[in-house]
Amino acid sequence: MFNCSSPQPVTNRELMAHLRKFMNIRIGLPCPTPILEMGAFFMGTETELILKSRWGIP
Repeated sequence: MFNCSSPQPVTNRELMAHLRKFMNIRIGLPCPTPILEMGAFFMGTETELILKSRWGIP
């Protein structure tokens, strides 16, 4: 797991669009909340870490 920050933050939508373009993937499928919650349970972490964002200062 890692954390990163930037002086010019972008939205998750913009970040994912850039990643798909860089990786040459045309579409990105959304992951429903219950699936993320199940994954967090098996990883032994809180869903808050996956579903909510945090503002950080670089």
